This record gives sequence, C-alpha cells and structure tokens, in this order.
Amino acid sequence: AEPDETVTVVDVTTRQPAATIPSGRGAHGIAISHDGALVFVSNIVDGSIAVLDVATQSRRTVHRVGAGPNVIAFLPSA
Repeated sequence: AEPDETVTVVDVTTRQPAATIPSGRGAHGIAISHDGALVFVSNIVDGSIAVLDVATQSRRTVHRVGAGPNVIAFLPSA
C-alpha cells in the first residue's frame, strides 16, 4: 500500500473519523507536544515535517528536512 498524505482525527467516544488533515506525501511518524496543542508528522516521501494544530484541526506549517524522515520525537525546551 502507498503511504497516505493525511492524518485522521478520531472521536474517541464514537470511534469514528472526525476530521482529515492534510500532512504531506508519505505521512508516517507522529509526535504530540506535551501540552497536546500540536502534532508533528514526518512525511517520508515529501522529506518534510508537518505541524498540525489540534484546536483548529488544520496544518499550521511544513518544514523541509531532507530525504526520508522516518521517526520523530518532540522534546520541550528547558
């Protein structure tokens, strides 16, 4: 199967899709900020990291990082 280009928000009460947010080609790894406000998605095919806004259920920005980002982690600033 080809990797998707979106992230699906799931309503945990109904277990049904609530929204679909464009991320980038090859959406793969996901990390969530400690406050739960942002989701970071590695896009393997596009070579980018998308920053998704949880409150608005939209893509805030995309950062080009180079070929094939696979796994992602979020560390808060000290």
